[in-house]
Amino acid sequence: MTPQLIACVLVPNFLAHVAMATQHSTASKPLIVAASLTDRAPVIAVHPEAARYGIRIGMLVWAARRQCTDLLVTTVAPEIAEEAATAIERVLHEYTDELARGGRGCWTLGLYALGRDFQEADAYAQTLQQVAQGVLPGPVAVGMGRGAMLAQIAATFAATAVPSGRKVVLPGEEPALLNPLPVRMLPEVGTQTEQVLAKLGVTTIGQLQRVPPHLLVEALGGRGKALQRSLAELHRPTPQPVGMGEILTICSAWQTDAASCGDTAQLLAQAQILTERVGRSLRARNLGCGRLTVRVQWVDGAARERSYHFTPRRDLDRQLHTGGQSVLLALLGERRLQVEQLVVTLDDLGPLQRDLFAAPDERARGYQRAVDAVKRRWGTGAILQAGLLRVLRPLRF
Repeated sequence: MTPQLIACVLVPNFLAHVAMATQHSTASKPLIVAASLTDRAPVIAVHPEAARYGIRIGMLVWAARRQCTDLLVTTVAPEIAEEAATAIERVLHEYTDELARGGRGCWTLGLYALGRDFQEADAYAQTLQQVAQGVLPGPVAVGMGRGAMLAQIAATFAATAVPSGRKVVLPGEEPALLNPLPVRMLPEVGTQTEQVLAKLGVTTIGQLQRVPPHLLVEALGGRGKALQRSLAELHRPTPQPVGMGEILTICSAWQTDAASCGDTAQLLAQAQILTERVGRSLRARNLGCGRLTVRVQWVDGAARERSYHFTPRRDLDRQLHTGGQSVLLALLGERRLQVEQLVVTLDDLGPLQRDLFAAPDERARGYQRAVDAVKRRWGTGAILQAGLLRVLRPLRF
């Protein structure tokens, strides 16, 4: 197996471009997407034409209208957004079997065969950019790096600071990109965390790396530990093929769009979708999982995680979902607040092991191969369990 780079395909303000594609008669107007059409609804996406008036995500609709009197305010139905996302995923699946959503309008892909010293990486980045633009006209940024987080940061940087919209970060080039960037480029850094770090004199990722770990924990508590994990992930050595010392984790996250979610059935369904997503990536690597971890972040910013251990290692969706459901129910029972984020992580990865105390069920494995083949070709929503249908509309695949 050749070394891998992770690519991130990013469509900034994805919902705004989906809305613009369905508003042909008013395409020249500045457009925003809101959670609803009421004046006090928050803005969740801003088309570049509207951004010129100083309108930003999170602003209320009435305030946005004060900025631009000719503003077009609209909403995007979940099924329309899902149709656009699935169409992009179909074309990206032609280049990899390791495709996962990193958020709204954001996808990460594992890419191999990029040439010696990754000399074909930029050409692949350009191809991915072009095929995504062919589905949804508008700006598309592509970043590449050794991990999903680095690739997403590179894509975000490319979207705002690189004319071509592409940024390939080869092994060894990470400090040159990361050190000058503001700390808000890290996933764990929101407005409050950025303000706390600013009081410590920390405004860039390079400065953050020099802060002693105990000071981060004292200032930020659990978020300080999460920041340390992010920094470690960004500087993890280049992975080697399995069997040559590679330490892998497979992770997928779901983030609420506007309103947080307190419905247990919806959260369990979303966790199942995340589990299926990481399961496909696991099987694409011909690996099994020894531990599944679910992390929940509530509306007040607190986050906790629990793990489920498999002996021997497992890789089928039904097995993974059983473990994920049990730990998620335990987490939801700890706090009765609404949830903003779910993260499912697989680690302790390695070769599949035969269970000596159970007969192998080839029918289950054959069924799983058939489902994976259909989803690779037709998108992740092509096959759904009946139990997901009643909560399908609020879900993001």
